[in-house]
Amino acid sequence: MRYVLDSSAIIEILQWTLIGEKIVKLYGSELLWTTSICLHEIEAGLISQKEKERWKQIYQKLSLLPHDEQGALQSAETYHQLKNKGKMINILDILTAGICKAHDGNLITLDKDFLNVKDLKVRVIT
Repeated sequence: MRYVLDSSAIIEILQWTLIGEKIVKLYGSELLWTTSICLHEIEAGLISQKEKERWKQIYQKLSLLPHDEQGALQSAETYHQLKNKGKMINILDILTAGICKAHDGNLITLDKDFLNVKDLKVRVIT
């Protein structure tokens, strides 16, 4: 099974919150992935040197799923599906969902918006 950490899950681990600890306890022994979109979100949001050092340690343990052709096609399909249902979500989340769908990923997130994405394997951590 391919577990993919969304940026919301990574932030919880990065800040070592109770939810972050829970994610590590549940999935820490698994091979974990993230997407190139989530990589961008995390890198763009890092402020302190301490955060940057902690992120480097976490990132070294993750594998990366790229936004490739199949991810782009799945993202476009997801965009239209959400638009037609009137349940649009953040475009970066649509790209992340498309990558997960294209690579048979199980998304680990705190964001309930992903539950609106048809055929996305998702677990919302609370």
